[in-house]
Amino acid sequence: HFDRLHIAFNVRNEVRQSAKKWATDRLFVYGPYYKNCARHIRDSRDIIVTGNQFYEYIGRRYADRPKYDILFVSSTHSRPIREYAVQLKKIDGTLKILYRLHPEEKTDERMLSELVQLGIVIENPKSRNIYGAIAECRKVVAYNSTVIYEAAGIGKPVGVIVDEFNQTDAATERITTPI
Repeated sequence: HFDRLHIAFNVRNEVRQSAKKWATDRLFVYGPYYKNCARHIRDSRDIIVTGNQFYEYIGRRYADRPKYDILFVSSTHSRPIREYAVQLKKIDGTLKILYRLHPEEKTDERMLSELVQLGIVIENPKSRNIYGAIAECRKVVAYNSTVIYEAAGIGKPVGVIVDEFNQTDAATERITTPI
């Protein structure tokens, strides 16, 4: 991680110049932020942004496949996410919603019947990996799930449902966008 506190910023220019003898020809960084930070210590043409190749691959693989407007990702505490999906569908009946069950979720037919009646598609988590579901939706809404970060990594707008049981941290608040 390069920032103003990094050792590369706190050495004399002569030391920095002599380090070029043993430094690599290229510097590979995770994203544009790190390239911007590193440009002070290296020619920006020699800084290659790699990013997360898996997320980029998923984004390209499913780029032309948005089938749903919103993916609701359930959790072991599924009531808030289920209620939100139902209310949103009642407000706008034209929305195409995919509701993905949590692998550890304990549900029964009664709990999901209202979703089915409203035309919300319910997906079993064992049917495929989560990345296909994320990629097939324009936006993702979750309650308390690592899918929040995975969807943001793929570049999807993410909404986080917050209530008295689920308080977000600063990182989650930064990626939350209005749905």
